[in-house]
Amino acid sequence: MGPNLECRMCESKYPEIDTAVMVQVKSIGEICAYVSLLEYNNAEGMILLSELSRRRINSLIKVGRTEPGMVLSVDPDKDYVNLSKRRVA
Repeated sequence: MGPNLECRMCESKYPEIDTAVMVQVKSIGEICAYVSLLEYNNAEGMILLSELSRRRINSLIKVGRTEPGMVLSVDPDKDYVNLSKRRVA
């Protein structure tokens, strides 16, 4: 039997702070990675590179990959969620 790849969908538009979420990496910039929050109707978010890890960025995160993230802050006015990969443990 294969793995269960179902994704939960949340009714609220944004996650609560300190919630673990699954994201898909859309692009990687100079200071952050832009992601879509899969459980929140693909809401946009970003992970500052300082919140990834102390290792090389390219070995940690790649465009198209699904990754876990921890919600640091939510800004409904800017329609954005700030996340950390380093704080997921």
